[in-house]
Amino acid sequence: QVCLKLFKILCLVGASLLLAGGLVFGVGMIVAKGDIHVLSHLKTKEYSYAESAENPIASVYVDYDSAADISVNFSETAQSVAVKYGELRTKKNESASRLTVSDLNGELRIVEKTKFVGKFNGVFGSVDLKVIITLPSTRAYALVLKTDTGDVRLRGNGSLTRLHVESDTGDIDSRNAELICTGAM
Repeated sequence: QVCLKLFKILCLVGASLLLAGGLVFGVGMIVAKGDIHVLSHLKTKEYSYAESAENPIASVYVDYDSAADISVNFSETAQSVAVKYGELRTKKNESASRLTVSDLNGELRIVEKTKFVGKFNGVFGSVDLKVIITLPSTRAYALVLKTDTGDVRLRGNGSLTRLHVESDTGDIDSRNAELICTGAM
């Protein structure tokens, strides 16, 4: 008898807490206008890279540990290599990833390794982390592109000496690209 009464009380308390949690979540979504991204404790900081005439780039290596979308655009009008890329930051503007960028001996390397920055590490909502690479279509490049769960897109007409693309769960799309590969694939 006592166990049944205690069970009913616990069920009532549990249902009340579940209802209260759903109410708080619903009010939060109304305040956020339905944008689940605001629940994430992560944001992005944008950076850019521009090729210098003293160090022409022939190879691009991009390796993102997080869910970054990588776009490569071969451009007939671009005169130099240009890259826009992001870094994960916390809402307190602390680095949530280790980002290294170097351009030595004709190779541009952008490597991002995600740090563990909290109990949920951005589970609630995601951030739009993008890497946009613009390459002059007048030169040939070696490309190595890696992302954890992001998409990889190749666009335009270009020449490659090497191409290596990895995405654990993202899409790889080259439908709008005409690529001439003269080296290893």
